Amino acid sequence: MKLRTPLGRKFIYKLYYVTGAAYENNADIFARNTGLLKCSRRGLRTLTSTHLTHVTSNNKELGKPWRVLFFGTDDFSLPSLKMLFRELQDGGFVKQLAVVTSLKAKKNPVRDFAVAAELAAFNWPFHAVPGDFDVGLVSSFGHLISKSIIESFPLGILNVHASLLPRWRGAAPIFYAILNGDSETGVTIMQVKAHKSAALSLLQTQHQC
Repeated sequence: MKLRTPLGRKFIYKLYYVTGAAYENNADIFARNTGLLKCSRRGLRTLTSTHLTHVTSNNKELGKPWRVLFFGTDDFSLPSLKMLFRELQDGGFVKQLAVVTSLKAKKNPVRDFAVAAELAAFNWPFHAVPGDFDVGLVSSFGHLISKSIIESFPLGILNVHASLLPRWRGAAPIFYAILNGDSETGVTIMQVKAHKSAALSLLQTQHQC
């Protein structure tokens, strides 16, 4: 099967590295607080037969920097946002970056970073305008993204999920992996579709616990 997504593998592999680091940081926090486990990264598993080599072949717009809208709320979200911000500062593949989060939460590192970096920040619920952004990135957001929002992005949405899907779908996957004594877990990067059953997993990074 050839992977048909307009998102380039450079972007997805960058996400792999920063989300792997984010997972290790969160797992270490849980380990210190619970005494249950500490996880170490085992490496990348590509979930497509073409190893993402086909993802850029049919998209004329890929060479242009993207307008990215980031959805996130917590410490796990932050490394992905920081990576996007570095690309913005360095003139990389991001030319515009904004954040959707919970502005009223007492503790929200994503909001705090967005304010410090002078990024546009929108409170959830968010009403998307088709064409305002090219691509969305979701990381530990905690809210269901509606079909209308998903379809407002010409290049779609990626989701960074802290488990080896299909295990531990939904909220708090790190917590449930630790609670159930999983010997292996990790991070999945997936392409978001309007229906959950249609979501396409792109990469997984495995962690031995």
